[in-house]
Amino acid sequence: MRIKFWMLGGCFALLLGSAQASENYPVELRGEWLAAAEQGDAEAQFKLGKSYCCGYAAGYDTSKALYWMCKAGKQGHIDAIYEMGRQLEAVTADYLPFTEQHFILEAYVWYRQAVDLGGHPLAQLYSRKLENSFSAAQMKIIEARQSAWCESGCDEYTD
Repeated sequence: MRIKFWMLGGCFALLLGSAQASENYPVELRGEWLAAAEQGDAEAQFKLGKSYCCGYAAGYDTSKALYWMCKAGKQGHIDAIYEMGRQLEAVTADYLPFTEQHFILEAYVWYRQAVDLGGHPLAQLYSRKLENSFSAAQMKIIEARQSAWCESGCDEYTD
């Protein structure tokens, strides 16, 4: 899966401070985080995801970033859940069957999870912004995705 990000200056998604920019997740620590992430450590999964996030320079891998942040999010890591929403809102697809609208709907689902599970204030702000633009048909799709959120995996974010 090839994914492009519309990001200004890397992972600026967390400007207001819910987590640190990707520079604080150095590539050199990936091996350490990978071992813990593969054992199910949500914080290590989040850090590993952030270390792959965001850009086109050597060492960045958007699919791996999304995969590991998804894994952390599925375990209830609130910052990972919020970050998934931010990244998916920023993404556009140049492949089928996904469309940009697919990612906007997915972003909303992740934002709502962050709000519902931990009251993340930025997720609340962004989810409200998106919610106002959805049609009734789109809200039905979202409701179905929200119902299946816990059971859905993270493999859709891998190449």
